[in-house]
Amino acid sequence: MDRSQKSFYLLLLLSLGNVVFMLYNLSSTFSSEYAETSIEGMSKMKKKHAIGPQDMKKMFVYHTHSWDAAPIVVEEYKLIFFTVGKVSCTVFKQLLRRMMDKDDWRDDTGALPHNPNKNGLKYLYHYPPKKALEMLTSTDKGWSRAIFVRDPLERLLSAYLDKGKRKNGMYMSKHCKKPQVDFSFEEFVDIVSSSCKHDPHWAPQIQRIDPPFWKHINFVGKFDTLQRDTKKLLNRFGAWEEFGESGWGPHFNESIFSKATHARHETGASGHFEEYYNSSWVRNTALHFYSKDYQCPWFKFKKEIVE
Repeated sequence: MDRSQKSFYLLLLLSLGNVVFMLYNLSSTFSSEYAETSIEGMSKMKKKHAIGPQDMKKMFVYHTHSWDAAPIVVEEYKLIFFTVGKVSCTVFKQLLRRMMDKDDWRDDTGALPHNPNKNGLKYLYHYPPKKALEMLTSTDKGWSRAIFVRDPLERLLSAYLDKGKRKNGMYMSKHCKKPQVDFSFEEFVDIVSSSCKHDPHWAPQIQRIDPPFWKHINFVGKFDTLQRDTKKLLNRFGAWEEFGESGWGPHFNESIFSKATHARHETGASGHFEEYYNSSWVRNTALHFYSKDYQCPWFKFKKEIVE
C-alpha cells in the first residue's frame, strides 16, 4: 500500500469516527430533549392512538422503579391517590395505611410509611395492565383519582430546607452526585434546574402523571387548603369521621392536618419566601423551571411573572 492509499484510508477512518461521534451526540441530545418534552411527546402519542393495556408498562404511573411513580390504590374506597414529594406525602401515606387497617400506620421511620416493599400499601402496578388502565380511565363515577399540589416556588424552597440544607447536603451528595457541602439556595436552584431535574421532591408536578391520564383526574387538592381539601376528599366516600376527624396529633386527639399534626414535618418554607427569593436570577430560574406547572389549567396556581 503506497503513501497516497494510506492517507486516503486514514482520512476515511477519521471521517467515520466523526460521523459516529456526531450520531452519538445526536442520540444523547434526542434523549435529553425527549426527557424534557415528554409531555408534548406523550400528547402526540395520545393523538395517534388510544392508550391500550399494552402501553401501560411504558407509563410512569405503572413503573416500579421509584417509590412514588405509581399511585396508591385503596380499592375498598375506590381511591387512586398520587403522592407528590414535599406535599405532605408522609402524612398522606400514613392516612392511606390507616385506611388499609395497618396497626402501625402512625410509624414514621423512613421505611415506613414510604418503602413500598414494607409499607403494605397497594400500588397501581399490583394490578394487571388491563385492570390498571380501566381503573385510571373508567367513567364510573365511583372512582376518585386524587392528587394534591403546592405552589412550585414554595415547594422548591421546602425541598431546599429539607434536602439541600439539612445534614450538610447529604441528600444532594447521594442523589445528585454532588460534594457534601452546605449548599446556598442559589447553588441548589442551579443544580436542580440543570443537572438534577427529576428528583421527586422538586420535579415539576405536571410530570407526576403521564399526559393521557390527566383528564381523568377528578380531584386536585391544594397545599394551601390542605385540611379543608382532605376533608372534602374523604367525605366523597364517607371516610372522614373514621380516618380524618380524630386520631392525629401528639395526643391522638387532633384531626388530620390540624396545626399540631402538621408542624412536625413542616419546613416553614412559606415563612422564609422573601428571605430566599431575594435575587431576580434565583426567582426567574425557578419560574422558568416550573413554567408548565404555572401554565397547567388543573393546578390553577397564581400566575407568576418572570422579571
